[in-house]
Amino acid sequence: MTHASLKLRLLHQVQRVWQQGRTIQHVWRLADCAQPPLPVGLGWQTLRLAAVGAAAEPLRDGSEVRIRYRSALGQRLGKQSPQAPTAAALAAAMMADWPLALAAAALPWQGGDEAGWLWFDLAIADLAPWFADLAQPLPAAPDSAPPLPLPKATQLFQLQATHARCCSLLAQVSDQPDLQTVPWDALEPPAYGWLQGAIAATDAWQAHQLGLDKLPLSQPLLQLATGFEQIHQRTPLWGELTPARRQVYLGLVLITQRLLSQLLRLGWGISAWTTL
Repeated sequence: MTHASLKLRLLHQVQRVWQQGRTIQHVWRLADCAQPPLPVGLGWQTLRLAAVGAAAEPLRDGSEVRIRYRSALGQRLGKQSPQAPTAAALAAAMMADWPLALAAAALPWQGGDEAGWLWFDLAIADLAPWFADLAQPLPAAPDSAPPLPLPKATQLFQLQATHARCCSLLAQVSDQPDLQTVPWDALEPPAYGWLQGAIAATDAWQAHQLGLDKLPLSQPLLQLATGFEQIHQRTPLWGELTPARRQVYLGLVLITQRLLSQLLRLGWGISAWTTL
């Protein structure tokens, strides 16, 4: 399955730690309680996008925090029975086993715990595998999935107009971006609103595809479109951009176009406009 959402990538890492972590297994043995499985649904419900570009404290390696997810997994599992380990003990055990996941993970992350909470902090440079995944088609929702509510006419026009603008921009350039080689660490703070829209939209769609959360898809898509338009208004495409910033900008154009085109079709069966 394509990992369209950043959340699903993180969740699969958490599952790997849960299944293989020796410290976690030891904590459950001490509690004389069987370690429960960690299904996708439970992990998904406890993992939330907390902020984009809002964490000010630097990571241990000196890089600035960009993306933060937080999880109440320890709290949920610590309430299963009177014999279950406490949320703080579970969080500490999972933190002790993080190196196990990092050794085999394609997406590095760092975390911390506070009263049973787990925090996953990612720098922009860490998102390259996820950006590369967005070059692949998004997974379709199953036939049994309930229909998504349609956006309002004005909202739909905004999504269509943004898609058409992206098509026009890409048609004017010869250096088409390759999402696997774009230097994403050159992404600047004004793009964080766009980034949060892209993350939230793909998270919401993958949840719909998996039959989990029932979140409105139109809201993060509108945030994506609005964020892109704000970037576009302040970005001169010709003459003033460094090669790295130009490739990042064109990468944003391409991702915006692909997400809008696919989600208009997959979510509502609507063909995206290529011109206004």
